[in-house]
Amino acid sequence: MRKIKRLLMPMLACSLLCLLCGCSNLSLGERAIVKAIYLDGVPGKYTASLVVFTCEPTTDTASAKGEAKIYSATEEEIGEALEAAEREQAKEPFYAQNELLFLGPQLTQAGVGKALAYFTGEQAARPNLSVFAVPVDAQAFQQLEKSIAQTIQEAERVADDTQAGMGRTMSELALQNEEEQFSGLLPVLRFGEKEEPKVDSMLLFQNDAQQGILHGTQLGLALVAGGQTNRMQVSFYHDGGYYHVETQRLRLVKQASEGEDGLQLRLSLTGSTAVITKDGKPLHGQEAQAAEGLVNHFLSQEWEKLHRKTFLRGNDICNLFFWLLQRDIPAAQALMQAPVQMRQNAVWFESCLRAK
Repeated sequence: MRKIKRLLMPMLACSLLCLLCGCSNLSLGERAIVKAIYLDGVPGKYTASLVVFTCEPTTDTASAKGEAKIYSATEEEIGEALEAAEREQAKEPFYAQNELLFLGPQLTQAGVGKALAYFTGEQAARPNLSVFAVPVDAQAFQQLEKSIAQTIQEAERVADDTQAGMGRTMSELALQNEEEQFSGLLPVLRFGEKEEPKVDSMLLFQNDAQQGILHGTQLGLALVAGGQTNRMQVSFYHDGGYYHVETQRLRLVKQASEGEDGLQLRLSLTGSTAVITKDGKPLHGQEAQAAEGLVNHFLSQEWEKLHRKTFLRGNDICNLFFWLLQRDIPAAQALMQAPVQMRQNAVWFESCLRAK
């Protein structure tokens, strides 16, 4: 079987290349240009929706726009549901422009591993496909046909906004899942008929079970730790005042060492504050420097909360274990197998931001 599979792989690769590049005698007007895929359901009952754009035959493939239609079908398996959705319209599907995969609430609750494994293992996804969890069920998604064209356009912009750290980079990490057990973060894209698409949180998974949701400062710290962004905004209350902080040039410095208490990883968050306001009033000079300590204290508290949700539960979304392994492989492996109370002091964090 493996030998046959090896022989078939070049043929499948050629077929996929032709599909993505549009190697066909059909004109553009004869194709169904798929701009997004929606998938929801539970094992044994999956609903797939294809967002298809129609356009004039003379339209360039790379900039195809036009009327958007949603075609949906429900079947027992993911592949069957996608094929049935294709048959809901007469044209040949064209996936070369599909850069969005939406996963509905039933699927994210039941576990996204099987869906991610399908799109990875079957080579059914483009390399730059962005994966988002969406809080919209299958029936509600089908009713968005009037506004879906604008939604797709805005969602593509969000996916390209890598500077925010919540776009394609994080989604690609999710899609690199070849097993049916997913651990990591999945961006939540919120949109509706009267709501502009935005990402303000991420679902936290461990072994394909949804552990919770990250947003605000904790999400920002996770993205900085993972190298996904170098800036974030922070808001908090202190002593009756409301502080809002914009940071820049953030970097998490990691240093592993061994001491009397065993293996330890020291983390230092460096960077600076671009803007600090208190109750809407910008702080400068000595006032900004006085607020510096408050900002660093707040960030340290939020890191501790993030640490308890992730690393101490064995879900290393910030890749801290990698740095411990670089220092001492046997000791790091023993640490990860140790009880939680023995791992609590293995990572030490300090925030060292400076007021500009």
